[in-house]
Amino acid sequence: MDNIHRSCSANFSNDLLTINFDQGETLEIWSPSKLIIDGNILKITKASKVKWSCFYYGKPKTPENLRAQEFIVNGSNVINQNQKPIKGASTNEAAIAIC
Repeated sequence: MDNIHRSCSANFSNDLLTINFDQGETLEIWSPSKLIIDGNILKITKASKVKWSCFYYGKPKTPENLRAQEFIVNGSNVINQNQKPIKGASTNEAAIAIC
């Protein structure tokens, strides 16, 4: 791991779970299900879409330095925001696991 992200707030509304982190990062999870909390681990086994937004490491926290990665379930595949399949990704794996 190259970064530590500490959650500072969360909100669930209209089937969207949003977790905000201390350095301005945001994790959005659409249609989350099967939440597991075990010690220091938060695991969400299913979701229709996951979006991680964060600032480029080492750069000022400005709108132009904000980047986002999206992962979308499309049938039995996981695709990115460019509609390309994610190599090695499986809908049989957890949508999110935070340690």
